[in-house]
Amino acid sequence: MFEEKILHCVSLIVRKENLSKYKLQFGEETKKGDGYFAKVIFTTVTGTTVNGEEKIWEFAVKMSTSNEKLRRQTPVKEFFEREIYLYEQIIPSFKNFQEEMKVDKNMLDVIPTCYLAESLQDCEIVVLENLRTHGFSLWDRKIPTTYDYIKLVLQAYAKWHCFSLAMRHKSAATFEKLTENYVHLFPYFILKVGLDNIIYEYYEEILDAWENDTELKENRFSKSDIKNILTNLVSEDPHSSVILHGDCWTNNFMFKVEEKSQRPVGVRIIDLQLSGLGSPVLDLSVFIYACVDVEKHKNVEELLKIYYDFLSENLRQFKCDPSKIFSYDKLLNHWKTFSCYGLILGIFLLKFSLGESDEVPDFVDSANRGKEFLENFYFHIAKEETYFQRIKNNIIHYTANLK
Repeated sequence: MFEEKILHCVSLIVRKENLSKYKLQFGEETKKGDGYFAKVIFTTVTGTTVNGEEKIWEFAVKMSTSNEKLRRQTPVKEFFEREIYLYEQIIPSFKNFQEEMKVDKNMLDVIPTCYLAESLQDCEIVVLENLRTHGFSLWDRKIPTTYDYIKLVLQAYAKWHCFSLAMRHKSAATFEKLTENYVHLFPYFILKVGLDNIIYEYYEEILDAWENDTELKENRFSKSDIKNILTNLVSEDPHSSVILHGDCWTNNFMFKVEEKSQRPVGVRIIDLQLSGLGSPVLDLSVFIYACVDVEKHKNVEELLKIYYDFLSENLRQFKCDPSKIFSYDKLLNHWKTFSCYGLILGIFLLKFSLGESDEVPDFVDSANRGKEFLENFYFHIAKEETYFQRIKNNIIHYTANLK
């Protein structure tokens, strides 16, 4: 079934290449635990042009689940239509804006090339470049990212967020039209399916595990606090909002490592289906509280400075004054206001990150077995002690950096 759909999409891509013939070869698929609403099939297309020139393409074909039960339980269609819109409308607009402003470097190089994005009758397909053939790979999601990797991600977010801030300043009407009704889909999804209640249960479980630790009682969240963060807080200060990545857990970054030094030299941001509008800190805080060992980076300004220095450098490429558009003081104030969002999301994202492939749920399989969607979130992981400790560290870090 999926082979026919991929063949259809590939035929649309290669048609404009004037090929006399081509062959499609299917490779590996992503494994359980690497993605939850889609699978990625790696494919190779070899072809010959009418002039006899050999061509090879390596694609990563991302297909949303066609499982009817799961698509009824969750807004899968909305997720992938958002990613399609981003690749078909937002990124081309950003490219045009970059050219109009005569920016002398490609600031969209943190996003993989998309060859086709299409909505079919029962699923959605996004055909991307296969980053693995260019030396990119995932970080081990069970291990916190180290400094060199953290720096690359923060700089990638600075590049990505820069487009929104600069376009809002230089071409406000275009940006407003581009982001009309651009709801932040992650909190929307959480509230739609009732996942906020699961997050609160996880939170209570963590507090119970550390019941004698008075430090965790400070700034304790109630169930209504969590709902308010997801409902109202995420849309505050719209004049400083940017188009977010949205889904900032470890598996949504791919890194290129220099063979000799074993140091990372490149990063790509992947999986954009939960994008939306919001403070830059919504992305930054989720990344920090889901992917970083905050015990080693206790002062958040150490990380925010990396982000802001690179953001400023890139805003100047667009002939913008960073201090007027989004000052460092404003970033610090945004951290104090919006970082609770990342803390809350980290509570459930870290559990999935630390789980082994045979511990985390399979949403499609669960739907086929008649399970309700929220039943997927009642699972145990062997690294529970590590999970509790990292969430405790996050809470302490969050509280300390409000002062």
